[in-house]
Amino acid sequence: MTPETRLIIINSISFKIKEFSKKLTNKNADFHEANGKISKVALMHQREKFAYAENNDLHVQIVYIPYKSENKDVEFVFMMILPNRKVQLDVVEQKLASQPDLMQKLLSHQNTRTEEFHLYLLKFKMETTFELSDILQQLEMKDAFNSYKANFTGIVSEKTDRDRLYISKVIHKVFIDVNEEG
Repeated sequence: MTPETRLIIINSISFKIKEFSKKLTNKNADFHEANGKISKVALMHQREKFAYAENNDLHVQIVYIPYKSENKDVEFVFMMILPNRKVQLDVVEQKLASQPDLMQKLLSHQNTRTEEFHLYLLKFKMETTFELSDILQQLEMKDAFNSYKANFTGIVSEKTDRDRLYISKVIHKVFIDVNEEG
């Protein structure tokens, strides 16, 4: 922030999946990495019914874990994609990035069935930050970043906007914490 900063917009969203029992977490489970290495990790466990699908185009299994929601009209899911043995995750990622229809197929829950099974889920935290200014301008949102062309009269009146309100930077930060609490 600088002394010239006039407005900061912060958006936060939080999702929680179904809770896992802490007593069923294996804190020293074997995790098989793509390079063949085996690491010790904390694996949460739950036996329950989940929406499940297999996708033969990608050679993956998919589990849809619903997020808790008070709004019954809206459903968000945590979608886990597990490549079949001998299928590299980077190959799955490349196919999803180059063929948007495949991602749509996964998101549509096509060929999904509800099945009870043992779900083992890696307990993890991760975070990342993206600077989105260039992307938004490529999506034709250029005027908002121009101090002469930006028009935010819905936020400030022209009379009080002598120095012109405009966007200088958009930062998007994501933090994911998958644990027993959901």
